[in-house]
Amino acid sequence: MSEQNKVNILGIDVIRPEVEEAVETSLSYVSEPGRGMFYFLTAESSLLCETHEEAAEFVRSCDIVFPGDSHTEKAFNRLTEDSEAAESAGHYAGDYMNRLFAAMNDHDLSIYTVMDSEETLTSLQEYILTEYPGINLDGILVEKDSDGEFSRVVNDINACLPDIVFICLPPDLQIRFAGRYYGMMNTGLCVCIESMQPWIHKETIEIPGLFRAIGASGFYLWLKKKGKFHHLITGSMFRKRVLTEAGETVRSEGDEEDPDYEK
Repeated sequence: MSEQNKVNILGIDVIRPEVEEAVETSLSYVSEPGRGMFYFLTAESSLLCETHEEAAEFVRSCDIVFPGDSHTEKAFNRLTEDSEAAESAGHYAGDYMNRLFAAMNDHDLSIYTVMDSEETLTSLQEYILTEYPGINLDGILVEKDSDGEFSRVVNDINACLPDIVFICLPPDLQIRFAGRYYGMMNTGLCVCIESMQPWIHKETIEIPGLFRAIGASGFYLWLKKKGKFHHLITGSMFRKRVLTEAGETVRSEGDEEDPDYEK
């Protein structure tokens, strides 16, 4: 794979090839012997790597690290001075997933997902069944952070023998699990991506009747989206670190926001 589009983001080398090239490379790990590990770096996992060397070592050991959210894509654009890519920031991981699923569907391949949310797993199962019926999907929920739980997950993966395993967990749990147990998985490729939910386009929010009856629909929607505040704060911290590392002046809260870093 060409490393022409490659930059170092807070100590981690990140590459952004054309999506089709990334998909072809992914499928090559499925068709040829040997395991591969891909990692989608996000603002949160990047900050984790800055403060935890063990996490950074694992991410650096991965075969390929892609930008995994809008924050890392915007950092990539800034560091490569790629202003033309600014409008598409945040779409790379989603485009990769959709095209990879389409290719796997054509070849009747199998995937296995490791998640911590039953709602998200169910949503993915419905999406795959509807949009990519040729893909055989298995999955499991990680219920706690323990070696016994991790061993249970690996045993189930090995019983299914999937072509690709997706580890969709929060960064700290994801890295602990993948770092310790990746070598025990019988699969062609393992992909660490925090969540598929933003890209499967199947999330629908139905407001319960009680909330509608008392006129609290807005409050219910806020409860469902409260996790976005965490991502906004993390993204702001990440942005400041990238600018500081690049030797640029960090704007204060009252200054005009950099258009390349709009939320």
